[in-house]
Amino acid sequence: MTEIRVTPATPQPGDVFLVPVVDDQVAVGRVVTHVEGYVLIAVYPDLVEPAGAVGSLAGKQHVFLLLTFDNVLAEGTWPTVGNWRPQHEIPVPTYKVRVSPGGHYEQSIDGVVGEPLTDEEAKGLDLHTSYTPNIVPLAMRALHGLAPWLPAFDRLRADR
Repeated sequence: MTEIRVTPATPQPGDVFLVPVVDDQVAVGRVVTHVEGYVLIAVYPDLVEPAGAVGSLAGKQHVFLLLTFDNVLAEGTWPTVGNWRPQHEIPVPTYKVRVSPGGHYEQSIDGVVGEPLTDEEAKGLDLHTSYTPNIVPLAMRALHGLAPWLPAFDRLRADR
């Protein structure tokens, strides 16, 4: 396996990182945005050797989009190997939160609660949820038929 030098640092939008998945193959992810303690990440579908990670992104669509803890990047558990921005940036989702009484309100990725939502608007938004970083290699193994697909992985899919 190619040696990757890790310099711990605050994750930045566009940072490309590696997630160990199986043997000498990794998943490639990219930071969409960083919010205190969390990162919104896009994970791409291919399993690659670490040396070809950044080049593997050209023309690819991400398969997973999720909010997770930033410590795996900040501490170098998932090493950062470059920085890349696609021609069209991935939009940061708006979430919903239930405020009682009053129903659902929109909520930004950094937790700011905004305007009230109609029931119809609320149906189209996810609850503000973060996931353990451990779900990424599990979902990638399942995507490639190396492990069973779990219902939790459906919530990570970018195409839903």
